[in-house]
Amino acid sequence: MAVRIRGAVAIAAVTAAVVSTGVAASPAHGAAGRETFHGFVVKTGGDVDLTRIAARGVFDGVGRIVEKGAKPGDADNVNRDDLVFRDGTMHLVSTNHRVRVRVNPQTCRLSAWARQTNRVTGGTGMFRHASGRFRGTVHAFGVFPRKADGSCRQNGELLHEIDLVRGRGRLRF
Repeated sequence: MAVRIRGAVAIAAVTAAVVSTGVAASPAHGAAGRETFHGFVVKTGGDVDLTRIAARGVFDGVGRIVEKGAKPGDADNVNRDDLVFRDGTMHLVSTNHRVRVRVNPQTCRLSAWARQTNRVTGGTGMFRHASGRFRGTVHAFGVFPRKADGSCRQNGELLHEIDLVRGRGRLRF
């Protein structure tokens, strides 16, 4: 199955990239500069199994992604996440633009891509006063469950999902 193969390869590649960036957080407070993020989220049946996020730039660190619910007044194209590192958490608000989705009706495989704008809106610990703006992308791969008639059930949770995320911009903390 292409999604499993791609997913396994993608997880191995992203994990290697995450690990190669190191795990030491930058000690400087009040720092500002360029920043990049690379990470992934792996889900089974809507439950998060594994996440990683690697930050490189004015802050270097490896952490995890925690998906948060929408707040009242959020548009349908807005997602909220926390980027959790050893020395604190960054609150991230992402707005999806240009979204492309493809579903193979024979295999029920999903392939999606979205361009995003991302904002860091504070956090905890060393990121208590953090701010930043990024341009990002999300590549998602997954498998829909089947209906009794064999067609793809395209509403509800995917059976398996892998999201690969990237962001590049400026961070101040």
